[in-house]
Amino acid sequence: MGYRRFLSALFFIIAFLQVILGISKHLNTPLVDFSVYHLYSRLLLTGHNPYELVSVSNIPFNYTPSAFFLFVPVSILPLIPAQILYTLISISIFTITALCFLKVHKLPAHITLVLLGLLFQNFPFKFNIILGQSNLIVLSFIFLSYIALVKKKDFTAGIFWGLACVIKLTPLVLIIFFIFTGRFRTLVSGIFLFILTNLIVLAIYPTTFDFFSRRFLPLALLPAGNTTLYDQSIRAFLFRLGIAHPEAFQLIISALLVVLVFLFTRFNPPKFFSLLLLVALVSTSYTWQHHLVFTFPAFIFASLNIWRTKKLSYLLLTLISAVLVGMHFPDITRPPSGNPFIISHALLGSILLFILLLIPQTGTPQADSL
Repeated sequence: MGYRRFLSALFFIIAFLQVILGISKHLNTPLVDFSVYHLYSRLLLTGHNPYELVSVSNIPFNYTPSAFFLFVPVSILPLIPAQILYTLISISIFTITALCFLKVHKLPAHITLVLLGLLFQNFPFKFNIILGQSNLIVLSFIFLSYIALVKKKDFTAGIFWGLACVIKLTPLVLIIFFIFTGRFRTLVSGIFLFILTNLIVLAIYPTTFDFFSRRFLPLALLPAGNTTLYDQSIRAFLFRLGIAHPEAFQLIISALLVVLVFLFTRFNPPKFFSLLLLVALVSTSYTWQHHLVFTFPAFIFASLNIWRTKKLSYLLLTLISAVLVGMHFPDITRPPSGNPFIISHALLGSILLFILLLIPQTGTPQADSL
């Protein structure tokens, strides 16, 4: 057992240091998405409407008013020091919360370190860091919410879930989970925090109401023709297949996926929890590859199935799913193929992961974590 711990610790350290070394080469130049957070936060503080596209940026601010609770404090600093601090916060909070999330499942230490190292060494994680995105912080709050649920601290779980929703709307899908598992204290406390933070920002900066009146619907109803290589949504895949009105089919498929999750996993809360996140991820009007860190809970539970069942077939299929989700094409302007199945590789990997978790595994305890 000693050599396993040594090798797993060595792998984890190398994986972690590789991420740190990689991002250190870019921190002295503006990170694309963090530059947007920084710019619009400063505009807000100077009395401008952050939902008006400014000439110095080609990227609009697409977050709820409440998200400024995260972005404004770090944006007080100049851009480069701010993004260094923000990056350190993102990596640190993710590492700590992911370790805690893995720990509650009582995996051996060497398996925990290998899994965390693998999470570091995939494209969605690295893409988040190199862009200065907020998804790792959102995912960290989701991890904390789940851990609180395991410890039967429903109110605390709601606060952490609410903090995730304050930054990004994706975790709102867990409303379904809280309702059908009877976690009403979690639901109420989280929604209250989300509403309260938005009302505070709206009261201080009334122009931020433009997110709800002008920005939200265009984001939710992104036209079918607006798709790029990095978009891994169901809508983008249907568009690549040449299907007319892909938005309508996307709604039908998404509803079907939610029904399947409810029918097959509602008595297994860990799977129910992670698959709702996965469905919300691929069902949005756009799913950039940096959003795919929200597949991490599902991959962790798939790894738990491998550990408990010792099934080689399950291991191989999970690895295929991980490769499809974690790979990328280096040149976004010249994809290696026009084949929609190749271009939508991460979506197909996510669907494979969905199927793997949907199918009951012999020897896997039902909901022993919640």
